[in-house]
Parts: sequence; C-alpha cells; structure tokens
Amino acid sequence: MKRKTALMLTTAAAVAIVLLGPLLLRPLIGKASNSQQAELSKTVKEIFDTRARAIVKESTEEAVLSSYDTTEKLGQWAHSHEKAKMDFVRLWMKKRGVRFTETRSVINIPWSELKGNHAELVVHQTLQVGYIYPGSTTVNRFGIGTRHWMKMKRKKGKWLICQDFYTDGLGDDSLAPEPKPADGRLPQVPPIKRTTSKMAADIYDREGAVRYANKYAGLAWGQGIITSITLNMVI
Repeated sequence: MKRKTALMLTTAAAVAIVLLGPLLLRPLIGKASNSQQAELSKTVKEIFDTRARAIVKESTEEAVLSSYDTTEKLGQWAHSHEKAKMDFVRLWMKKRGVRFTETRSVINIPWSELKGNHAELVVHQTLQVGYIYPGSTTVNRFGIGTRHWMKMKRKKGKWLICQDFYTDGLGDDSLAPEPKPADGRLPQVPPIKRTTSKMAADIYDREGAVRYANKYAGLAWGQGIITSITLNMVI
C-alpha cells in the first residue's frame, strides 16, 4: 500500500513538472533572451558607430575590420567590401579636395532572430556626414540611408559579422574592379533658367532620380521624419 501510494505521488509530481515546468521556467528563459538581445543590439550599434567614425578617422579602420568573422566565406566578402569602401571614400575625398569632419548615426533593428550563438537581423541606418572645402570653415552636410541584411555569430564572447548585404551610395562604386574616382572638383554650374515641363523632360532624367530616391532617400538624413530625429554624433 505504501509502495503504491509513493508511486502515485511520484507519478503526480512528474506530471506536474511536465505540465507546469514551461510556465515556471518561461520568465527565466525570457529574461535570458532579453539579455542576449540587448547585448546583440549594443554590439550592432557599436559596429555602426565605429564605421561612421572610420569615414573621418583612418585610425579607426582596424576596429571596423576586426568585427568580421573571416573564417566564413560571406564574412570574408563583407570584410573585403567594407575595406574597399573605406579606401574608395578616402581616395574620392583626396581627389575632390574635400574633408569629412563629422558623422552622426542612428540605427533601427526592425527584425531579428536570435538562436544560441547565431543571429540574423535587418538593420536600417540613417547617416549624416559633414564636410568642408579647403580654405573654408563652412560645414556642408549630406545624408544617406542603408538597409542591411546581416548574420552574426558569437565566438569567444564576441559577436562577429558573418554576412552583411547592403547597398550604399557612398561605396557602391567600390564594387567595380580597381575603382578610380575622377580627378578635380565639380565644376561650378551657373543657375539654370526656369524651364517648361517639356524642356525639363529633355534635360533631367526624372525617372532615374525617382528610382534613386526610392532606393536611398527614404532613410537618409534630411528626408521627411528623419529631420526630426536627434542623431547621435559619433565624432
């Protein structure tokens, strides 16, 4: 009788653990996931802030390139693409006679999936860049928006980039074999007289301008709601 009662109690306890275990453990699992998600988000922000600084300070390049997992094929490609982009931008500045002086960056992560030491996420970046011409103290600014599809892996306590697909108005030319920016400053173009719709259609590639705006301007600083966001200055 005692053995039968003990068996029944043991069985009841096992059933209770199976049924109630997930409910009891759910807060702990959620807390761990939130902690990991916060760590990943912080790392991603630091990566994009460092990239922004590297546009102005060449000494930051090593920190940018150390965030890639070059043991992965797509990680190697992403590393090479970012290196080529930084080299191209610096050469472009030199040939155009301008100097980038400041950058401000804001990121948003609209979607992410975290499984253990692997993460996949979509990142939107709004970047503002300030530059000056030689002999001038006036800071000119332009903005650009990029959308990233990233995969990351946590190795030895550090999140590394295994994939980063994105298009970028600053660096797309670097995808060409041995890119070489044109020499000389942009010519000073006199103001264009008011034109009729028909004349404008012959002068401007309006459809091309719309395609470019749809691709880049939606996230760029200075566009719509972005102008009301306080950007974080990273240098």
